[in-house]
Amino acid sequence: MWKIALLFGIMVLAMAHTARAEAPATQPTTQATERAETLKKDIKTFSLQLFYWGEENYDRLVLSVPPLVERERNAFFDWRQAQITEDQAKKIIDYLASEGFLEGAKMPEPPGRPFSPGPRPAYVLSVSGGLWENLGWGLPMLQRLDGLRKVLDGDAATQMDLLRERLIWPQKEWEAAALAVQPAIKPMDGLLKKARPALAAIQGRQGTDCQGAPGEGPGTS
Repeated sequence: MWKIALLFGIMVLAMAHTARAEAPATQPTTQATERAETLKKDIKTFSLQLFYWGEENYDRLVLSVPPLVERERNAFFDWRQAQITEDQAKKIIDYLASEGFLEGAKMPEPPGRPFSPGPRPAYVLSVSGGLWENLGWGLPMLQRLDGLRKVLDGDAATQMDLLRERLIWPQKEWEAAALAVQPAIKPMDGLLKKARPALAAIQGRQGTDCQGAPGEGPGTS
C-alpha cells in the first residue's frame, strides 16, 4: 500500500507542476449566467472597482458606465478611473462570467456589518451590486488582471496598464521565487514517467477485481 501512496503522491506533485497556472475561460455556470443577466439589466449603472487591500500603496481602478467625479490625487497611490460604454461593460460582464468571478464572488455584507475583504495583501475586485472577490497576491492574481485587461480598450485599457506597471517589481519577485523551486520539482516529471507503467498495472488489477466472477452482478441469480 505504501508504494501505491508514494506513486500517487508523485503523480499529484507532477500534475500540479505541469498544470497551467491560468485556466482557460469556460462556459459560465448557471449562477454566473444569472448574475450576468442581473448586471446587464442595470447596465446603465454598471461599475467595476479594483482596490488594493494591504499596508503598501498600490493604485486603485474604477471603470464606470455613469460619468465619474474626478478624485483628488493621493500622495501615495492613484485613483485610476475611466468611463466605459455600455457595450464595453457587457464585454466585461461576459468575461467575468466565463472567468469564474461571477460564480465565486461573495455577496455584500448585511447592513451594519463592517466589510472585511479577507487575507491581505491582495487586490479585491468588486462590481456594482456589491459582488466581490479577494484575488490574492501573487502570480495567479496577475494572471486574472491580465485576463481582464484583454477585454478592455481605450482609456480603460490605458488605466489598467498604468495600474499593472506598479506591479512589475512584485511580479519579478514572484517569478524568481517560482524559478527557485523548479530544480526541486523537475525531477518529479521523470519519476512520473517511470511510475506510469506501475500505475497502469495497478489500475488494470483493480478493474479485474471489480469485474467479479462470470455470471455475477446486478440482475443475476
